[in-house]
Amino acid sequence: MKRLLQPSLALAVLVGFALPAQAQNYGSGVAVSGGAVFVSEPGNVVRSGIVYVYRADETGRWVEAARLTAPDARPADGFGAALAVHGTTLLASRLDEAEARGAVHVFELEDGEWRHTARLTVPDAAAGDSLGAAVALDGERALVTAIHRSGGAGAVHVFRRGDDGEWTHEAVLTGSDAQPGDGFGAALAVSGDVALVGAPLQADRRGAAYLFRRTGSGEWVEEAKLVARDVAGDAVLGGSVAFLDGRAVVGASGRDQGTGAVYVFAPDPEGEGWEAVARLLPFAGTPRSRFGVSLEVVDGELWVSAPGADSFAGTIYRFQRDAETGAWTTASTLDRGAMPAGRVLLGAATAVGGRVAAASAPGDDHGAGTVAVYAMDESGAWTFRNKVWSEPESFPAVTGGQVDCRE
Repeated sequence: MKRLLQPSLALAVLVGFALPAQAQNYGSGVAVSGGAVFVSEPGNVVRSGIVYVYRADETGRWVEAARLTAPDARPADGFGAALAVHGTTLLASRLDEAEARGAVHVFELEDGEWRHTARLTVPDAAAGDSLGAAVALDGERALVTAIHRSGGAGAVHVFRRGDDGEWTHEAVLTGSDAQPGDGFGAALAVSGDVALVGAPLQADRRGAAYLFRRTGSGEWVEEAKLVARDVAGDAVLGGSVAFLDGRAVVGASGRDQGTGAVYVFAPDPEGEGWEAVARLLPFAGTPRSRFGVSLEVVDGELWVSAPGADSFAGTIYRFQRDAETGAWTTASTLDRGAMPAGRVLLGAATAVGGRVAAASAPGDDHGAGTVAVYAMDESGAWTFRNKVWSEPESFPAVTGGQVDCRE
């Protein structure tokens, strides 16, 4: 399962259009697992960052079931900058921790409640490294980006959970030719012993992705660097990444004046590295659609978000692939349901788990942000259920006693 750089930064910096003024960054991170939807709100000022947990009630409506915070929560602590979930384990990062060295907090579902069980840090971290800018989780292995490490070149730290339940630091991944400002680690995907790391700001923002593999000796090695030959500056290839049936899927949401594209890479049949085997484009794409901001793999389908499409209302595309031939056969869009038109930016962040999907809309509710929840019905169709949001809080009013006027 993958998580990319927190969407507020990913959209504003990586793909280049302005977001509405958001009070709390509700929906900055979304994740889905075990019939639960997780939504982060790291931008709180009055209260601490929060990760909301939603579940469907007896009527099928999604409602708040729990709120998670860091053990040492404090106002404006930035908790929930990035999320990843797998099974009964949830990761939530806090970039501003320890002079912005950053940390990732681990929660486990125990007896129906999410409990804080660990805190992932790096012993040699420097102030400002921002560990947790992106996180990914697959089974017992977690990938965590320190986006500003080494003067901004970036690094990805690999953690592994042992049989005793303790997390240990396993490796550090860096690009063989990564330079400061490349955005190395802005997007992550991990599947078993293979990791995919995006560097969307490399080479005048043309972007790239790096594929790493863990060898039998336990060493992580760079196996390939993935680039697209038909992209120019500002394509931001690597702003989103995913694995699909042993292939690497890489988004380039800035390509062609922001129309966007998604590239599929596969191992060369002759064993000469990896090569691009497909390029997916939006059938209703326009400049600034930002097709490829977020990627999700759903039962063999590839979902691609385009939050700038339809005059920034946002669209989520669904691509189907023939399992035998590998050819991409059909494309459609996810029904928006009751999500409003206008600049809501649906699909700024997406997550799918089982028969449940979630898509953030940071421009909805006058820029406060909402998240749309979808579910698959018995016929296999995906339908909109309802949207969720948080109630804003404000500082308490300043009041005092009577003050008499004097001449």
